[in-house]
Amino acid sequence: MNTAELIYEKSKQLPESVAHQVLDYLEFLESKYHQSDISETLSVLQNVSLMKQIEKSEKTFANKTGFIPSEEQLNALD
Repeated sequence: MNTAELIYEKSKQLPESVAHQVLDYLEFLESKYHQSDISETLSVLQNVSLMKQIEKSEKTFANKTGFIPSEEQLNALD
């Protein structure tokens, strides 16, 4: 049984008011981690230098003029 299934099974045994508190806590955790993702994205979008690098990379990728690693370089990543 995975963690989500275990949480579900245990939550079925709780009184409704307690189960609602668990749900509130799960929603809090969800918003906390989602907020972290949003903060990281905003940080990237507000970094002018990084956005210029991304734009340049998109152009070289579209034109197929960017760096193409050799087979040896690709295998070195394993």
